[in-house]
Amino acid sequence: VLKAGRQIWLLSTIDAQKEMAYPNDPR
Repeated sequence: VLKAGRQIWLLSTIDAQKEMAYPNDPR
């Protein structure tokens, strides 16, 4: 459970960084 939660946290963090890096991304 902890491992799965960590993976979700990493994915959400990567998505947040992508949004900050590409704020004009239409996605």
